[in-house]
Amino acid sequence: MSMLTNVGSKRYCISGIDIRLPFSGVVFISVDDAQKALALNFGNRRLRPQLVTYLAKCIINNEWQPDHPQPIVFSSSGRMIDGQHRCQAIVEAEKGVDCNVVFGARDELREYIDTGISRTLEDRISFDPDYATNKHISQLINALAWLPNGRMKGRLTPEEAVSIFDRHRDGLIFGSRFVCQNKRGITRTAVGVALVEMFYRCPEKAEAFSNSIVLPDGPVQQARMLRDFLLTNSNGGGQASALFAYRKAVAAMKAHIEGREVKKLVAQNWD
Repeated sequence: MSMLTNVGSKRYCISGIDIRLPFSGVVFISVDDAQKALALNFGNRRLRPQLVTYLAKCIINNEWQPDHPQPIVFSSSGRMIDGQHRCQAIVEAEKGVDCNVVFGARDELREYIDTGISRTLEDRISFDPDYATNKHISQLINALAWLPNGRMKGRLTPEEAVSIFDRHRDGLIFGSRFVCQNKRGITRTAVGVALVEMFYRCPEKAEAFSNSIVLPDGPVQQARMLRDFLLTNSNGGGQASALFAYRKAVAAMKAHIEGREVKKLVAQNWD
């Protein structure tokens, strides 16, 4: 392997370092290095393809953080005990990057690595100082990335999430106020995403619609139709259910903007 790092004026090459002996520093990991490291990966947790895709996207988009303090770890027995997803991402991206590495760690440490809870988008980025609002904005951003086109594209990078927030800031804040009401079966994230888009088409009618749908007998006919649908179909879950609710919400909101009463909601997308 040809991983390199600078320590003072001396340049280290991994081929001259016994990975079973203590060493810590930033090294460049080429595609070939990553493939060789993966050959030392055994007895680890199962590989998560979505995480690999996310990390590879970060590398390709130049969003990789070379000074990230979490290292790729090799044990004193010569095996890789942490870093398989990062190494696989380097292979998939076909691009080498700088990484922190630790050599010579105790084998037993593998039992204590990655035992915490993964950070969600709201854990990583603060869109709003209020915790609940930040949580709902993050959920809306994740959903806004795939619901309009009906196709999940994988986990967003922080830069992608911030870009979506910057483009839809006012609509996302409006949608988060709706979702924050926590009306069971009604204030779903999928409906909030449709409201984000409605807000930019007609903010006054979006306000009237969102105020009406949370009431048992609200004044907006199309909102009452959507409310009945949501309450009747409140037990579904998963992406298919979210997409169906989103498209029904779009149908009701388009009818309200156009001033059409509806007798049946036919799933639609925004034009």
